[in-house]
Amino acid sequence: MGTYIPIFALVQCLFTLASVHGFWYSWGPWTPWSECLPGSNRSRTRQHCDQKNPIYCWDCLSPELHEAVVFEKCETCKNGGTWQDAGCLCTDRYYGTYCESRVNKCDAVPADVIFVLDSSLSQTEEQFNKQLDFAARFIDASNVSVTEFQFAVVTFSTNAVTEIGFDSSLSKNDHTTKVKNIPFRPGATFTNKGLEMASSLLSTRGNRLGGLTIVKFAFILTDGMSTNMTETKEAAIRLRGDATVVAIGVGREVLHTELQSIASPPDANGLSYVYSVENFDALNGLIGRLIDATCEKCAVSHMTDIVVVIDDLSESAMKQQEFSRALDGLTYIAQSLPAYGQAHGQTVTITTIGDLGFRHTSIPNATDLGSLLTSIQSIRQQQSSCYIDECDKALVLNISSGMIHIINITGQNNYQRNNSRKIIVVFSSGRFMDKSLARLELQDALNESNNDIFAIGHGFDIDMEGLHAIVKEPYNVFTLLDDNLETLDVFKSKLSYIVCS
Repeated sequence: MGTYIPIFALVQCLFTLASVHGFWYSWGPWTPWSECLPGSNRSRTRQHCDQKNPIYCWDCLSPELHEAVVFEKCETCKNGGTWQDAGCLCTDRYYGTYCESRVNKCDAVPADVIFVLDSSLSQTEEQFNKQLDFAARFIDASNVSVTEFQFAVVTFSTNAVTEIGFDSSLSKNDHTTKVKNIPFRPGATFTNKGLEMASSLLSTRGNRLGGLTIVKFAFILTDGMSTNMTETKEAAIRLRGDATVVAIGVGREVLHTELQSIASPPDANGLSYVYSVENFDALNGLIGRLIDATCEKCAVSHMTDIVVVIDDLSESAMKQQEFSRALDGLTYIAQSLPAYGQAHGQTVTITTIGDLGFRHTSIPNATDLGSLLTSIQSIRQQQSSCYIDECDKALVLNISSGMIHIINITGQNNYQRNNSRKIIVVFSSGRFMDKSLARLELQDALNESNNDIFAIGHGFDIDMEGLHAIVKEPYNVFTLLDDNLETLDVFKSKLSYIVCS
């Protein structure tokens, strides 16, 4: 009975019959990773035919046939990685066969992000398009690649539709173009179907970088209560098993308790994942949230000087409770800044705008958290708009003249540190006597300024139109609602990211 010869051996042999010194077959496969435990070896072999002039291929199947073996040491998982059947399971930002490679410090950890957008009839097509604009801006602010961010988009109304699936071949421009072309699909508000679709996409998503944990986020945007609240809650529980879920409620019709049932609970850093915003324009302020959440706490790469302005003008005076909560919010933000005491860390200066001028209420250019918090605790609201013997004088300042002065001062090259990034944060009620005039008077100063300017107001009695009048972009307006300081987490994270990046 003849000897069986594998077809690949026959082909290789035919090409080497003229050899005078015999020939080697190709290397075989490595032994599987499951057999490659740390401290041992894995191997692969290949065979050699010593026949000098084999006439037939089967002549190689003789006692003169030899094997060669090579070994590769199974290294121990590095950098805190642990061995699994399929290889090393890495920690932190490490990846690779033995967790030997690492994502650069302050580069975002690779993340899979899915947007779940409300396309129901509870909003207009214009409002839906603003959701698309938010998703496109978010993508445009991120680095899209196999080793960084990947995106998908689902819409829901009566049915859920996967508008864009995870596809590593899509560039950033491909993503944004596809997002802007997503059609409005009006219907009922079956939020649960959108959540279920997102869960399906994320749970079947393979790990695209060996050994490295991919961060997964789902952003749920909705402006109306779901049609089936029980099924929505159950679908959210399943989705939270696959990703961190951020629930964004838009408008006053959203049921806040349902947002809480959808979103992931606050994490170890105390960050809330439930946001209520006044309108769709304000959603753009969330763009820095994901990048900050995936950014390692790091040394600052750019000096940042922060000027906090407290509006203490009589025309827009905050109520006593509003003023107190503004200071609480300022304390909350100050405690989150990442670079106290660093050589190029942030500086913080706090001042108030009153009817008769400015009052500096903190150590100028504070770089120490303790002294800054002490300064905040000493701030008091002025008791009257002017002293008794000065009440007949015309007001020296209004919001426009006060802001223009601060913008001009911080814009000077010799202000604080040369080439530092300047941030102005204004706490105000926005209740100005003439908001249109304030916007008109501030327009040139805002347009010409390179400063990042933010406005924060407290409570439902704030005037959003007034707050929008003192910033360049509508999404730089933030609200502190009720007694929940976590509503400032979006701004807190954005500010930390600016300082860090």
